[in-house]
Amino acid sequence: LLPVLMLAFGPSPSSRLNLRYGLDPESAPSTFASYGFLHLVLNKERESVRFFNLAQHIMKRHNSKFNRAAAHTVIYGLGLHIKIPIEKCYEPLIEGYRAGEMHGDTGLGLICANLSCIVQLMTGTPLGEVEKALDRYIKLMKAYNRSGVFVLTCTFHQRVMNLMGHGTTPTILTGEAMNQEELYRELQDSGNEVALVMLLDHMFQLNVLFEDWGKAMLYHEELMTHKDALTTLESHLYIRQHKFFTALLYSSWHRKNSSRKHKKAAHRILNTMKSSQAAGCPNYDAFIPILVADLSSSKQSKMDINSSFWKAVDSCKYVHLKALAHERAAAVIEDRFGDRVLAKEHLNAAVGHYAQWEAVAKVRDIEGKLKYFQ
Repeated sequence: LLPVLMLAFGPSPSSRLNLRYGLDPESAPSTFASYGFLHLVLNKERESVRFFNLAQHIMKRHNSKFNRAAAHTVIYGLGLHIKIPIEKCYEPLIEGYRAGEMHGDTGLGLICANLSCIVQLMTGTPLGEVEKALDRYIKLMKAYNRSGVFVLTCTFHQRVMNLMGHGTTPTILTGEAMNQEELYRELQDSGNEVALVMLLDHMFQLNVLFEDWGKAMLYHEELMTHKDALTTLESHLYIRQHKFFTALLYSSWHRKNSSRKHKKAAHRILNTMKSSQAAGCPNYDAFIPILVADLSSSKQSKMDINSSFWKAVDSCKYVHLKALAHERAAAVIEDRFGDRVLAKEHLNAAVGHYAQWEAVAKVRDIEGKLKYFQ
């Protein structure tokens, strides 16, 4: 929200000074990045990209250092992911982290570090590598007393460890990094809405991933009571994964409860994704085929469903989403047609992809399902 607060009532003092007296190589990049973010919030996408590119150009030309962490947080964490593949945000975010460490802006540097780990999770980086990075950054957050970004990162850290099989219960964020119940109460008492929403969203997504649809819906409904905090995440690179898991929940809820309301809601999310894709955003390409296959499966033949999900798998470049597509295919085929042989083929394929992702908890989960198919 900082860029919006800075610029909501007109150009900031920094931007006025840069325009009047000439560009300052240190303050100009973060100023123009913030101005680009404001245009994005106001749905002026073309102008926002222009200012993001201007900020990049100034940093490159003048070798800007001291505000690089701030500029990269806005440009790559909140901005240019609308136009460039999310994996291309990783190196600039690491560069922002290093600049923050080197030039004394440890807070924003560590926010860049947090965002870089989110990029890794969203692009299927082996979880052991993600966990190693998170552990290193969390130690620095504690050393620098950066409590704000620490709270956001420890929930993410515990989610990764749960997926790796280190948590007692995969869907409960209690373990080495945090205690779910204690942190939930603490965030409620402190009024930290954004951190509370991020915690709830991790809980929500884990329950979707492990197909506990009842709990997932409860967490989703609680998330919807924090609409202001959810709105602040609309420009965050993480929002796409949230929307994808929400659409999966709606699709599954429709299948299990014949809820036309939830089917329509899932289609609305899918259509929004398609509109963004048509406008040039490449970061829905992996999600759309899975949702198309899932939403069309209630009326298609078994072979058409099988073909749709294989098309989703083949078009996806991220290993964890390939695994999820196979798992959804198995669930639909077994539920609608009782074909355990074909469902088992998809589950075995999902095990291989989850193992490659190092998601031990998901491998165990699917192996439990496979025993049911014996």
